This record gives sequence, C-alpha cells and structure tokens, in this order.
Amino acid sequence: MKEVANVDWEKIVDIVKRLPFFKNFSLQEQKKVVDFRTHLYVYEKDEFLIKDGSKDTSFFILLKGSVDVYKKTKEHPLSSLSAGESFGEIAFLTGSHRTANVVAKDTVIILKVDKSMFDRLDPLIKDKFKDNFIVKLIERLDQMNNAFVNRWI
Repeated sequence: MKEVANVDWEKIVDIVKRLPFFKNFSLQEQKKVVDFRTHLYVYEKDEFLIKDGSKDTSFFILLKGSVDVYKKTKEHPLSSLSAGESFGEIAFLTGSHRTANVVAKDTVIILKVDKSMFDRLDPLIKDKFKDNFIVKLIERLDQMNNAFVNRWI
C-alpha cells in the first residue's frame, strides 16, 4: 500500500463523479470528500486491504480496480467488488474486528475513510455516507438470506 499524495485531483474528481456510491452527492460535496487527498491509497495485485481479525476500523470506497472478499482461502471468494463499491462498514460502525480478508485482484485505488476524516465532514455529507451504509448493509443481508434459502431448497 502506498499513499497517493501527488495524484491529479481533477482526475480523481472525474472518477468519483461516475461512481454509484456518490450519485446522491452534489459536485461540491464530491470535491469536499476528494479533498482529503491523504486518504487516497494504491494497492497492488494480491495485496491485502483488510485482514480477517485485524482491528482497523476504516471503511473503503473502491475508486478503481477490483478486490476479492474471502474468509479462509482465496480459491473460494465470498464476493468480488469493483469500482464504486464500498466495504468495511461494519467495523467502521461498530468498532469490531474484521471478519474477512479483502485482497486486490489488480492495481486498485481506494479512498480510506477513518473516524477522524469522517468527523471533519459536513453533517449533510455524513448523512449521505450513512444512507449508503444502510443500503449496502440491506443488500448484503438480502444476498445472505437468499443464499441461505437457496441452500435448503
């Protein structure tokens, strides 16, 4: 992992504008989020973004590239995520340890949001983040419910 300090800010804003996570954000709000340039990171292929059991409580928004989520072995991913998706919300919201591994499938650029960054955001932007969390957690719960039901049918 390396921090991206000298990235083209306008290029990142252009990426953010196209991502589903930010569709309800105004351009000004998107720019305010991207202005936290010290929270942009690059991970290379096969690099861990999250390790199962670790205590990091940041959440991530995948700006470019894709990652696999798995529990024990990389051969059986629980999920694959691509640009525009977020992950790590549960640890961010609850302070709990990580419950899965997340590994870069290729070179990825992420926005890593920790509590200190989140606390400095405008309340309206925080609400939009929280709205996205709720939608994402409901989608994942629905996927797990469907997988469970299909397993027994």
